[in-house]
Amino acid sequence: KERIKIGSKSVRWQKPERLLERIILASSNPGDLIFEPYGGTFTACFVAAKLERKFIGCDTRLDMINIAKRRLRI
Repeated sequence: KERIKIGSKSVRWQKPERLLERIILASSNPGDLIFEPYGGTFTACFVAAKLERKFIGCDTRLDMINIAKRRLRI
């Protein structure tokens, strides 16, 4: 359900949202800034937004950036 697909294949490096939620909750407070330097599917940014954190994510692949824009509604 939460897995992002490119074509018919799931993105294999995507981390589970629940894992990232635990990490973000344990290491930050609401309003803090989360940085995701290798955005990929931008799951950390997505979870950060749900947890009321600010976020910055970047990636060099245009297809990943387009996924992020859709996912984060930017």
